[in-house]
Amino acid sequence: MVGLWVLYGSGIVAGIGIPVAALIGERRVGTDAVRAGLESFGSSLPALAMLSGGPGRVVDAVLTDLVEREVVVADAGVLSVALDPGAEGFTMAELLVIGAVRHAGAGGIREVRRDAGQVRLPFEMIFAELVRYRLLVGPRRRTWWPAGLALGVLAVLAVATFGMFGDETAAALAILGWVPFTLLTGFLAARRRGYSGPDPRSALGLACLATAEVDLPAGAPQAHRVALGGFTAMTGTPLRQAIKGSRADSTWPVTRRRSQASGIELLAFDLIRPPTD
Repeated sequence: MVGLWVLYGSGIVAGIGIPVAALIGERRVGTDAVRAGLESFGSSLPALAMLSGGPGRVVDAVLTDLVEREVVVADAGVLSVALDPGAEGFTMAELLVIGAVRHAGAGGIREVRRDAGQVRLPFEMIFAELVRYRLLVGPRRRTWWPAGLALGVLAVLAVATFGMFGDETAAALAILGWVPFTLLTGFLAARRRGYSGPDPRSALGLACLATAEVDLPAGAPQAHRVALGGFTAMTGTPLRQAIKGSRADSTWPVTRRRSQASGIELLAFDLIRPPTD
């Protein structure tokens, strides 16, 4: 009986203690964890852009880099490939953006983003790498960690309750009374950064971005500024207007419904909330 009471008390403590401790802990991300997080993607422009603003930001940053290297020409929001660069010496992400500019550059950066979003593999690979280092919260963990913790607590309470009560009806009623408690457990677990809403960035990921912004050199390329803060972070106004025209920045938070999204916005939906989930 003493063991059952210990199990019962452990379930109650864990139901509140684990999610609350996680919420408190993510407010104090350690320097070593941030350093390891930054080292995980190093100076990778696409990875930095994905962490900062999602797949649309990847296109923006890579495109800016290609314009700075004179591979792509930007004129008042109209984009074109300066010459056929071939495949040698370019990354998968760069080739994807070059192809999108070739197909849809006349329609501006919005159409380039939309076209690039049709080829999902490069974006999915970048996203998966950031998830592996816990800089982004993957769709499975977003779905199952809060629910799994709540169900685990309820299971512990159920085992202890059935062992302590001789009457099965009384035990069932007692367990039913604990359901709101476990719902609170799931709610608190889902309140962690990246576990709900359209922004999948974890507390560690946000801390890494903050450090990268502080450490950005004054003479950093405009592409790195775009990767960290979007077009608004660029210091060269003529270049910004030449590339983006009147189009808005791309960012993680998705305001439209899945049924209304297409291209890069639909890809952002699917990375954090796959339609099969």
